[in-house]
Amino acid sequence: MPEGSHAPAHLYQLVLPQAGQQSALIKHLAAEEIQSTFHYLPLHDSDAGRRYGRLGTPCPVTESVSASLVRLPLHPGLSSDDVARVIAAVQSYEV
Repeated sequence: MPEGSHAPAHLYQLVLPQAGQQSALIKHLAAEEIQSTFHYLPLHDSDAGRRYGRLGTPCPVTESVSASLVRLPLHPGLSSDDVARVIAAVQSYEV
């Protein structure tokens, strides 16, 4: 990044090795009182995509990433202790 500029960070996400781990990590973090969520719905899987889309080929990479991505908390009010707690909770999750 150029000197004097700041990252417009508004998302922090992890892409898990396997699609089935997404909901398990979200549940694991919830048990630690950490809010996380899935983040990405492929356009062709959205209501409008199904209705108006014209996808002629499969999108296995898009679908795999969608099923593997977990968005972690990131906001200006996050303290250093909060960040450390999120990191510890993620690291304690067994893949």
